[in-house]
Amino acid sequence: MSRKLIRDAFEKRLATLTPEWPTSLENVPFKIMKNTSWQKMDLMFAETQPGGRGDNAGEIWAGYCQLTIFTPAKYGPSAAEERAALIRGDRGQGITGHFFRGQTLSESGLRITVYQPVDGNVIDEADWWGFPVRIPFDCHVD
Repeated sequence: MSRKLIRDAFEKRLATLTPEWPTSLENVPFKIMKNTSWQKMDLMFAETQPGGRGDNAGEIWAGYCQLTIFTPAKYGPSAAEERAALIRGDRGQGITGHFFRGQTLSESGLRITVYQPVDGNVIDEADWWGFPVRIPFDCHVD
């Protein structure tokens, strides 16, 4: 249940980002439109850790929400880099990210703490250029 609540919190927050882009969510049908930029959200969980020493200390769920921004290949990185700046922020441009260090996302009483988002390795395919932004998080589950 915790995985679902964490996923729901990230999906709801992403849905409020403007401008809106077509989004591929985990295990949900999605049709890629040729020459149309889109984004893909994936949750990657790390090993669950105990929240303390006692029997009722809870757990700490941690991982990354990865948002990969896909733009048509051969058009340059600008559109993907602009979208990444909206997601993770760019202090040099005066942009506060939609997901930022210290942010708290809530879902059904669960509180998820966001840490500093980072860029991942570029995905360079024949038709698409992918720019991943990884949003690290943890969540204390009682």
